[in-house]
Amino acid sequence: MKLIHIILVLLLVVIASLEVYAQEKRNSIEAAGRYEYWSDGYPDRYFLYLQYGRKIKEHQLFFRINSIWRNRDHGFQYEVDFYPKFSPKSYGYFNMAYSNSPLMPNFRTAAEVFRVLNKGWEVSLGIRTVHLPDYNIFSITGIVGKYIDNWYIYGRPTINFLKDDINMNFLVEARRYMGEGTAYIGMLVLYGTDFGTVRDFNAIENSFGLETYLVRFKSLINLTVNTDLSVGVDFSGIKIPERGKYVPIIGADIIVRRRF
Repeated sequence: MKLIHIILVLLLVVIASLEVYAQEKRNSIEAAGRYEYWSDGYPDRYFLYLQYGRKIKEHQLFFRINSIWRNRDHGFQYEVDFYPKFSPKSYGYFNMAYSNSPLMPNFRTAAEVFRVLNKGWEVSLGIRTVHLPDYNIFSITGIVGKYIDNWYIYGRPTINFLKDDINMNFLVEARRYMGEGTAYIGMLVLYGTDFGTVRDFNAIENSFGLETYLVRFKSLINLTVNTDLSVGVDFSGIKIPERGKYVPIIGADIIVRRRF
């Protein structure tokens, strides 16, 4: 075998090894920041979180520290997400969060099972619980979604049970994926009485039991093979019972994730 052939073979081996190595990135680190402007004299809110993720075989585990500032108050929340893969067409989502801050719920849990059906359909069914000092909230939720070419569109109704009251909210999201990666642009609309069951980084996560609306635009960009950048902006409102009207809110956030 000629020297040039040996070099070509070695180069192919190196390239293949690098490709396998790139596919075996099992750790990730993620950092995010968010700012919310509240009108009508209400204090603004600031969010930060830091997350570490680990892929264990086909399952994914995330540990996250959330923090929030409002006025001179500051609080932390400690959160764990677990995404087990049951089969090629079925996976789950389990969440648990704890905080001793009055700005966040004392305890929050979630469990949901997703199933991929034929012709691009996806459905799920799950429960959420939120535990506050004076009361507990139990929610039933799920999605019905469909992949259409480069689009993914889904709806998520949620029924919330609080003491003797039953409230609902409904969320619709549409994403258009760009190319073969995970990059996309999307729009999300939420309306109803929300109890912090929406996992997305939004303006309503800690405003329990109030009538809300939200219109959110977001995008995820693949900066490199292992680095993602996500940006979002939203326009929302929360109905304050004492005033009998919606308080407008404008929010913006940025999220950076690195796999290694």
